[in-house]
Amino acid sequence: MRLRFFSLFVLMLLASSACARGLTADTLKSQKRNRFYGFPILFYLPETRFAIGGVGVYSFRFPNDSDRARPSFINPSFALTQNKQILLFLPFQLFPKNQVYSIYGELGYYKYNYFFYGIGNAQDPAFRERYAVDYPRVRITALRRTGKKLYAGLRYWFEDWKLYDLEASGQLINQTIRGSKGGRVSGIGAVFNSDTRNNIFSPSFGHLSEMSIQLFHRNTFSQYTFSRLLIDYAKYVKLSPSTVLALNGIADLYYGDTPFFLLASMGGTKKMRGFYEGRFRDKKLILAQAEIRQHIWWRFGVVAFGGLGIVSSEINYFKTSNTRYTYGGGIRFMLDQKEKLNIRLDYGRGTYRSSGFYLTIGEAF
Repeated sequence: MRLRFFSLFVLMLLASSACARGLTADTLKSQKRNRFYGFPILFYLPETRFAIGGVGVYSFRFPNDSDRARPSFINPSFALTQNKQILLFLPFQLFPKNQVYSIYGELGYYKYNYFFYGIGNAQDPAFRERYAVDYPRVRITALRRTGKKLYAGLRYWFEDWKLYDLEASGQLINQTIRGSKGGRVSGIGAVFNSDTRNNIFSPSFGHLSEMSIQLFHRNTFSQYTFSRLLIDYAKYVKLSPSTVLALNGIADLYYGDTPFFLLASMGGTKKMRGFYEGRFRDKKLILAQAEIRQHIWWRFGVVAFGGLGIVSSEINYFKTSNTRYTYGGGIRFMLDQKEKLNIRLDYGRGTYRSSGFYLTIGEAF
């Protein structure tokens, strides 16, 4: 972890410094509507050995859109490991026709190793097993503006999981856990969105709220039948010219025969930093997190964050004794002062002495 973090941080810091030095006034003027930042990455983990790759951000506005229109962005990333693993993903968010439409999601292909900690709250805290996966991902949400700041539209998800190299002493190899045989999930649903943020990368006021309902069924070409209700709300409050309070609440609720790899989960770069992504998972998840963002000097800022979350198989089974917490802090370096696009370096800690470093582009919420 330390070597991976150090290598990645040094390479990205050097690249970002070079970008900052190269952006003269004339260059910025010529790149006003189209900007690209690229960084090399190098890391080492026992499960991957050495790995190399790159991450980029392309920010742009469509040709017929106003200079005041929200920028669209594409965030290509890839990594190849010494163990012949592949991480290839392309998150994107597009605002065609001066934000009349909002189209976002992710295209990806993953051949990698993950950790499984079991499902629910009754697992031994020391239990962990590793498994290998190979799957493509297509996640697309397409919305149209229906009011001043209101959007509505459709969402489609597709993934086709193949699991292998299961641990002989683990839970997945017995194939009693739904999804342990892999399989295809394909679902479509409705999405409703309200967005009053003043900036999509680092807002200082406004809110972003979203509710979606998705159905996965044989009629949508899914091998599993289940549904998902997601409510995600984020609020931004400007406490001073250089201080912002960001609040986020999520209710992620699955019903039916959901495979373990799509269950609601906490952890990772966005939800409850300090936990490995999927450290706690079940059919129902409720969490709340908050972050103070403070600009310090030039392009640099700092943050402090914390969160509370709980998972359960049913809403009426939620118990306060199963509530988990995380907390931590981080550093921000603003790549693009006009668009307010940050590199964020965070360190989080949580229940059971869990911890993790996170170095990504853009805020957690």
